[in-house]
Amino acid sequence: MTAIDCRSQGDRISSEELEELLAIVRAPPAEPVLTEDGRWRKEYREAQARTRIAGVQHDLFGGPAKTHYHRHHQQAEFQRPAIEKIYAKMKRIAGNATATFGPERADRPTYLFPEEREAVIRGAANWLRLGQRVQIDDGPGAVDPAYGGYRWIGREGVVYRLCSPVFAERVYVFLDPVGGERAEKVAFVELRDLEPIAK
Repeated sequence: MTAIDCRSQGDRISSEELEELLAIVRAPPAEPVLTEDGRWRKEYREAQARTRIAGVQHDLFGGPAKTHYHRHHQQAEFQRPAIEKIYAKMKRIAGNATATFGPERADRPTYLFPEEREAVIRGAANWLRLGQRVQIDDGPGAVDPAYGGYRWIGREGVVYRLCSPVFAERVYVFLDPVGGERAEKVAFVELRDLEPIAK
């Protein structure tokens, strides 16, 4: 291979240098260096994927393979908080352009004051860790309970990721699959809505 002239009329690139540059470009990306928490998350995620899949059926005539999934237990019965009716909600917020859509609750304010936030974080210090099994036992009110965090009430899972100090009062929970669920579900939940489950 002959040497290649640069457009800037500067130094010429030899064939060895060109091959070295092409090797760098074609090389696969380096594997990310995982922390101990990152390795745990990767292993747990892969283990959960294996438990969901029953097997793979290959097509004898070259068609796409079909993946078969296990059917899981239905979600356990759970006493959910009362849902505010739509007409009552619209009547409550009439004329208030800044109203929140969640029903007002004395036992669960929509926003926490800094001292309340710190109390929630301190109260979870004894059990909050990766892999801790938890149940979501409460949540913010919603316009439609089929959307948002309200739909996860009653579900169980494990603490999957802790948040930075900015969102220290929240965690990510990897939910256990129920029914015919195939995809993994990770919910962003407030600590005050979680109840630890003893192993």
